[in-house]
Amino acid sequence: AAWVHEQVAPHARVAWISIHGSMNADQWLLLLLETLETHIPALRDLRNHDGPGQFASPQRVRVLCRELAAAERCVLVIDDYHLIDAPAVHAVTQQLLDDAPDALHVVLLARSAPPLRLTQLILDDALLTLTDADLRLSADEFSAFTHIFHLDELPPAALEAMQQDALGWIAGLKLLAHERRRDLHGQ
Repeated sequence: AAWVHEQVAPHARVAWISIHGSMNADQWLLLLLETLETHIPALRDLRNHDGPGQFASPQRVRVLCRELAAAERCVLVIDDYHLIDAPAVHAVTQQLLDDAPDALHVVLLARSAPPLRLTQLILDDALLTLTDADLRLSADEFSAFTHIFHLDELPPAALEAMQQDALGWIAGLKLLAHERRRDLHGQ
């Protein structure tokens, strides 16, 4: 499912994080900063850690949000958020969502609902939730897809298997269509 914080502005810069495993809050904030600083160089100074204590402090996240408020619009996509299991990481994300300026749009991609408090975003009409059911093709859309990619000649059982294998997701269908077309034409 995808949780989209606010509407994505046209021509915004996009920063993408693909999560590959567990991390602590300090590693998470550092990853956020490194990812966002490619578009907002002023964030480099926030990576400097001056002494003992927690790097991912609420104060540092507040400063991050202030810096983001002064920047151009940016979309932060966080892919595979379901892999995050540390409550302290969720706390940093929660603070980022709570304090995010209008210039930042956050897209969380996850296979399950994140353990975040999203009620205020819902009340502010600043949250769009898409589930896998929203992303599936209807029967008519699937039929149009098979026609566009010249898959109409496949046996009905093969088309049904293709739709089932991809669960209706367009990217998966395109990959399967390419594979089936190659098999059909012996290439």
